[in-house]
Amino acid sequence: MTIAFKTERTLVKPWKAAFEGRATDALVELLTPEVLESLPPPLQISNTPENCAAWIEARLSESDVLAIVTPDTGDLIGLILLVEFAVAGAKADIHLGYLLAEKHWGKGLASEVILGLVARLAQSASEIRLLGGVEKANPSSARVLLKAGFEREAALSDDETDMYVKIA
Repeated sequence: MTIAFKTERTLVKPWKAAFEGRATDALVELLTPEVLESLPPPLQISNTPENCAAWIEARLSESDVLAIVTPDTGDLIGLILLVEFAVAGAKADIHLGYLLAEKHWGKGLASEVILGLVARLAQSASEIRLLGGVEKANPSSARVLLKAGFEREAALSDDETDMYVKIA
């Protein structure tokens, strides 16, 4: 699935179109322990150039990776990870992950980008079910999803993670 869109303050485009082969420094700055802290343990790394290069290659092999960049300079602000699970005869399920560089936290950018993603996916010909898992210790991320129209799905949640669902 090829997705690209812009918001008031960002451009979102496929990783390969934005950074392939030249983003190690940007990833080292982005993938800090604080940024990765709320992600599942397999996605947490120490942010050396080698680890970051391997991390992005692993994400590209399993998901669509979108780069969130500044429109003026093309600097990396964050990432969106979309993992599609197609079920024959049913709407597609897409698991959503996102992260922003620490210096961009608290500015409403995550909400802006996720709202833009939902709007972009709503333009597709088929119905898509977006799922976002949020660690209970990360209420800011839960607020981002709620602002974008996601609803907490109790049946999919557990003691550590709340699952949020949005039909686009």
